[in-house]
Amino acid sequence: MLIIGVLSSMAAAKVFDTDTLAKEAALEAAVSDLNSRERLTWSRIKMSNDNWLDDAQVFGTLDTELGAEYHWESIAHTGGSLNFKGFGAALTRSPSTSGQPGVWKIK
Repeated sequence: MLIIGVLSSMAAAKVFDTDTLAKEAALEAAVSDLNSRERLTWSRIKMSNDNWLDDAQVFGTLDTELGAEYHWESIAHTGGSLNFKGFGAALTRSPSTSGQPGVWKIK
């Protein structure tokens, strides 16, 4: 009985770790998606007739809607706090310049 109890507790801990790892991976995938969107938005603006004016132009055009399971606690030009199914992370964003798009990172 003791052996079964120990094995059960080890299995439960492994399931919890797997769930946490999956949520971390989902946030990392969201950051990768944000960076792709940032590059695409910046490129479109650079190739437009208006060209790049400032970072506010890029950030204001950027689609930050990642899906129903993601929720922004706050979002600004410099980053924000993003949650996925109750698991959150603070993000930073370096601003875009005329020579490169902004970059999102998990703090």
